Amino acid sequence: MEPKNEYGVYPTLGEIWDYAIELGIRMGHRDARAVWQVCKRNKARYARMSPERKRLFDKTGLTVPFGDCRIYAGRLSGRIRGLLAVIDATPEVALHIHELNTKGGWNIDLLFAHHAGFKEVMYKGEDFCVPDARCLAQLYGVSIESMNPIESEARKMARIPGCGCGGPGSGDAVARQCMTVSGTAEMCRQMDVAHINIHTPCDVFLWRAVWDVLNAAGLTTCQDAIDVLYRIPEFRRFRQQHHQPIRMLTGKPRSRLGRWWNANCAATLTLNEKSVRAIRDAGFDTMVGVIYEGKITEEANKHGLNVIHLPHYASDTLGINGLLDCLIERWPSLDVLAHGAFFRVERPHCGAWATAAI
Repeated sequence: MEPKNEYGVYPTLGEIWDYAIELGIRMGHRDARAVWQVCKRNKARYARMSPERKRLFDKTGLTVPFGDCRIYAGRLSGRIRGLLAVIDATPEVALHIHELNTKGGWNIDLLFAHHAGFKEVMYKGEDFCVPDARCLAQLYGVSIESMNPIESEARKMARIPGCGCGGPGSGDAVARQCMTVSGTAEMCRQMDVAHINIHTPCDVFLWRAVWDVLNAAGLTTCQDAIDVLYRIPEFRRFRQQHHQPIRMLTGKPRSRLGRWWNANCAATLTLNEKSVRAIRDAGFDTMVGVIYEGKITEEANKHGLNVIHLPHYASDTLGINGLLDCLIERWPSLDVLAHGAFFRVERPHCGAWATAAI
């Protein structure tokens, strides 16, 4: 008999985890075959390893196709009555859960984080963030040949340690990040609270939201795109608070939007100057996403490619909300509490990106 409250059945940690991975595949730009190839390749590599190397291998990659998702604490069979959703997990957040449960009368059984993992491990050699040329060509209506350079450059980038986090970084910074993750996980274990992080599956909800909203609007200029994106509550609230606006890094607001590249998923981490040139050569006029000033924008500016920057935390909040919408739709009994920079936007149904009021 499954435990219930007045609203329905509580999910297990395993059910939440499996559904999040399923949603990450369903909502993204790659088809299931391309996604699961990651695990297939990892299994082939693992089979060729010596017993000594196998002991050091990250076995999560054998069954999980997203290298930036982890279960740090908790039993898969454990029931989750409530979760605390955050962008960044720290020991202070774990302590806050303890205070909520012991003094506030909450039943928080899960720390649900977007960023949590040790990034130099998360992205090292992980081809989950390599865009599949075949899927991109089908999505954007261009030739596979024009997308091949983007995939091949991404594979080169994915082999670089620290890809996606600005390079390998200093040894001290690496150690501090590792200690933060380990400390948070240990606190959760001592409190009997589960702890997971879900990165790419949340990011593909961001990807889907931007894709749906812009494509439904029939836009002409980059300023039109910015105005439409502000209809999404997460972007609007950050702008209302005079924090993290949407802005153009290259091009002008009156520039033609044209064919636009959706840079709002893990594949963006593997862009370099050559892939930006390939995007331009394939007939794209604009890139829209969480892109920062640097070599990417310099190359885009050189080739007359517009870049519309979406603020990081507002974008992360949108992606997390999209995934949480689906979890709550499936398990209405699940309590969700927002914390830190993340805030909850409740929508009338999954995918109603621009209709929720705040």
